Amino acid sequence: MKITDLIQTEYSEVTQTDISHLKGIRSSEVDELSSAFDTWFNSPSYRGDFWSGRTAENLVEHISYTQEDISIFSVRLSLSEKYQNIGRDSFEKEGIFFSALINAHYKKTKVKETYTLFLSDNCSDLGYLGINNDGATILIRGNAGFNVGENMYSGKIIVTGYSNIGAGIKMMNGEIHLEEALSLGQHMLGGKIFAKNVRGLIGAKMRGGEVHISESYDTIDRECSGNIYFKGELIYSKAKLNQRGKK
Repeated sequence: MKITDLIQTEYSEVTQTDISHLKGIRSSEVDELSSAFDTWFNSPSYRGDFWSGRTAENLVEHISYTQEDISIFSVRLSLSEKYQNIGRDSFEKEGIFFSALINAHYKKTKVKETYTLFLSDNCSDLGYLGINNDGATILIRGNAGFNVGENMYSGKIIVTGYSNIGAGIKMMNGEIHLEEALSLGQHMLGGKIFAKNVRGLIGAKMRGGEVHISESYDTIDRECSGNIYFKGELIYSKAKLNQRGKK
């Protein structure tokens, strides 16, 4: 199956075998991305914070890569034995680098087509995927680690698998669509998060925006100031709490 076919296929129909076939696709641009990632991965200047994404963008700005190159690179990296099972800090680096690739490309092109990341079953802890997203549509075929969509300004992020803690933390606008999440909406300022199931806390110190849950949830934070919907019905909002307090 070609990369263009995989991108257009319904994500529920894509198998790990299909993904592994893409590992061997060669291109000079993807090789350049791999080289830039090695530089980033071994950089002592990495700080594991918001500004690290800007640093990673600087490493790839000169490379003429496409959306398909990003998809192929995601397969190559997620199936690489070199970068698997190497600790939380390394997964932060990988996730920030993917986000930087997308952010830098979108700033140049403003393309409407979806950016697709194919992540193997063994690559399920990549943190900060979609950090600082400002307009791009990102489809993550696989699992996402912590803080997916952090500090998101606009655009859309879709995760087909499981998402760890912190989804949508500090997001200001846009949409995040999740299957299952451990927690979400922390310090959220705006935008919308849609999830089928949330197994942990919703809306810790949330200041704005909406969370929509379609199947099940656990706990809503008492300091939440956003709107929480369950199966289409508004079940929690600051306005509702204020009205109850006046009675």
